Amino acid sequence: MLRIFSRGLATQPSVKEKILKKLNAQFGTNLIEAKVNNLSWQHNEPKESEKYLNVIVVSNEFEGMIKSKRNELIKDLLEEETKNCQVTYQLLTPSKWYDSSLRGLKLDEVYADPPICDGKLKQIAKNFYSKINS
Repeated sequence: MLRIFSRGLATQPSVKEKILKKLNAQFGTNLIEAKVNNLSWQHNEPKESEKYLNVIVVSNEFEGMIKSKRNELIKDLLEEETKNCQVTYQLLTPSKWYDSSLRGLKLDEVYADPPICDGKLKQIAKNFYSKINS
């Protein structure tokens, strides 16, 4: 009997899967990006608990919508799925998403040589003070 019960639990979709499914159903082709990050491990909870979630949604439908309306829309949509969770939301328009690091670019390649490393700080300071003094 116990074996059947545990198998039944394993086949139930996770909160993350439920959220992503609902977002896809609601936004359809207007959904550009949807991610659900489980942050439970950062709060001394088992990772499987899904008590602390971060939901990132990028949609064309957010264009021209104020932030509070976006939050209200998503919270109402995901109310059932997130009733036992603490959730933070990042609800972005495509233009904000393209301007942010959330877009998935490999920033380490773009910024492989930051301006202040390997003694460059001294060179920057020297150039700065030489311009001021001249």
